Amino acid sequence: MFNELFTELKVYLKAVKAKVLPQITQFQKTKETAVLETQGLTDTAILDIFPHNEHIDLRLQLCKYMALESSLMLSKENLQTIWGEVITNNPLVGDHSIVYNWLRSLLNEMLKNSTDRLVNEKSLIEFFKVQIQSGSSDYTNLSI
Repeated sequence: MFNELFTELKVYLKAVKAKVLPQITQFQKTKETAVLETQGLTDTAILDIFPHNEHIDLRLQLCKYMALESSLMLSKENLQTIWGEVITNNPLVGDHSIVYNWLRSLLNEMLKNSTDRLVNEKSLIEFFKVQIQSGSSDYTNLSI
């Protein structure tokens, strides 16, 4: 079930990139300029009547809901897919915040209910270990 959701997320983000990246490169004189230009896009309905940030947030909340209300659990690979698609391969800075907040809510839910029903604790630790060891700038610059 998660695979279909992640495939749809990839398709959506690919369509967003196709529409938005030309706009970004038009303004991309410096990295700072590109960041400033993309911050306002999260509240814009890029491909549909819903704002883009709602598209991303709703997909992530659905993942969390499915893990809470079913026997499905998010795996390390699922977390890596979300991280890769929405953070590493995505120039829209506002999307990054949505994922960081979602991860925080996931961890808070696990702590609050003393459960690892959402994601296996071992998988979660392994996911963060890989992020730290890879030294990827999108993780090492993160402060929560």
